[in-house]
Amino acid sequence: MKKIFSVMLLALAFVGVSCSQDKNEIEGGEMAPKFTITAGIENGESRTVLDGLKVLWSGKEEITVASSNTTALFTAEVTEPSATAEFTTTATDFTGAEFLAHYPAAIAANFNIADKCVATVINKVQAPKAGTMDAAAAPMVAYATTTNFSFKNTTALAKFTVAEDNIAIVQLASDDYLAGSFSFNAESMEIVIDASNSQKQILVKPAEGTTFVKGETYYVAILPGEKSNLKLMVNGAVASKEVASFNFKRNTIYNLGEVNYAETPWKVTGDINDWDTMDFTYRFEAVEGQEDVLVAKNVPVPANNGIKITKGFDWSKQLGASSETPAELNKWYAGSSSYNITINGSATSYDIYIYEETQYAIAAAGEAMPALPEGERFSIYAYNKAGWETVNLYTWGGGAYPTGTWPGTQMTETKEINGYIYLVYKLPASATGTSIQMIFNNGSGSQTADSEAITLDKDVYMSVNGGTATLIDDPNNPEVTTTVERSIYVTTTLSWSTMNIYTWSPELKGWPGTAMTKETINGTTWWVLKLGADYDGAKFGGMLFNNGSSQTVDITSGTTLSSDLFFRIETTQSGGKYKVTAVADPRQ
Repeated sequence: MKKIFSVMLLALAFVGVSCSQDKNEIEGGEMAPKFTITAGIENGESRTVLDGLKVLWSGKEEITVASSNTTALFTAEVTEPSATAEFTTTATDFTGAEFLAHYPAAIAANFNIADKCVATVINKVQAPKAGTMDAAAAPMVAYATTTNFSFKNTTALAKFTVAEDNIAIVQLASDDYLAGSFSFNAESMEIVIDASNSQKQILVKPAEGTTFVKGETYYVAILPGEKSNLKLMVNGAVASKEVASFNFKRNTIYNLGEVNYAETPWKVTGDINDWDTMDFTYRFEAVEGQEDVLVAKNVPVPANNGIKITKGFDWSKQLGASSETPAELNKWYAGSSSYNITINGSATSYDIYIYEETQYAIAAAGEAMPALPEGERFSIYAYNKAGWETVNLYTWGGGAYPTGTWPGTQMTETKEINGYIYLVYKLPASATGTSIQMIFNNGSGSQTADSEAITLDKDVYMSVNGGTATLIDDPNNPEVTTTVERSIYVTTTLSWSTMNIYTWSPELKGWPGTAMTKETINGTTWWVLKLGADYDGAKFGGMLFNNGSSQTVDITSGTTLSSDLFFRIETTQSGGKYKVTAVADPRQ
């Protein structure tokens, strides 16, 4: 059964504004005009930050005012949310007999004083803070022939309350326009929508953080008017709430109630280019008796068109063709960085299958499910020697991204081996036999270097160190590895008494870096930094040498420690920094 909106109407009063013109004395010159606009609130209500039913001016507020002669920016500084605010302009030539004003000034509105109209826009993507709306998404307009202004709200508002954690996206969709360009007559309040630049969806994201705050209420600005097939969706879920027809009136707040969701679903979307569009969307459901298999049934796919398979609004979770070759029926494909799929079949409706969230197959509607891929599944075991609170695994290669786009998938499953705790990630069957590389990271800026290419013909055991991820030979003792110590050497004819090496991505030590020691090789003095086996294979984003006051240019290539590195600091400079040359190992 469809859920119907529980709707409550709350009236918003018009905003009253008075305008006065006075003169300031300028020392040594004539008196120049200065416009001061005091934005008052009729019936105790106001504009840009909601306080219950009140909408208050707050912080730095800006409006644009046009006259028959010119346009000027007016600014107010409101230290505490207030029902009134005094706006001033620095324009000294602002005059006229008629005025049109628009809030917010951040929107580039077009003014037509003769018709008393302002062309403006309601943003398709809105980012409100808790307890209020996105002020830049809810325009307000005033027309006056005197110095007394009366601002009018151009939009309706809808509010929703967040019922649970981890809600990142709330979307409204309709068969009619909800956002985009329109003109507003400040005298008749008539709205004319520009269909060439309007949208039937509004995407709402939190202004702060990546998810909405549980228990808080947020507001959405909407184009007034009758809306058919109105739907509210959460984290990509289809039709969390819906109603066949609803009329949004200007200057009114509508309560959409609580929003929640069970799980971000996989969905099939029609061949479209707009990430936010939810038209032609079909949910996946579990296939009875089949572990890790989902199906979307009876999906109509028009001839020569395609589909997308995505997981809610998490674009890192998407499946698609690796080339433009149409997908064959009854064949399993591994997901790729592409996402648009064209079907090689003559049917008009299809059943779409997902296996292990990494592979998809297509069958004509009603036919048997394609036989699942054969093959053993392997896992990656990570020994968290770095001691990170969070360990993410990012992999690539083999024509797939089994762990999603950066920063990958957080490793949460654990397994104890001989008293040592490993984090475990089970790879999909599609990865078996492929060659992949991996990076471990903590999601906060620390990461290992790229691992070597590893063929997945068995379980993989990795030691996650400060800057590297190295293969473990014996899972029963991850503290012992067969990797070798690596060193970085540099020599110079400059008379430096000290030598530091500074690295980044990873950073070994804060500026000026790590002190190097002297070593003689074949009669030549070299400065050396010896790094433990943990850094064998480490890939640095860059490094440079310095003596605490002078420094070399950045070295951003050839900094992978697959062997000892040797450099020479030249006496020539570039941009006030000494040049560096990579040289051969003098010991060979």
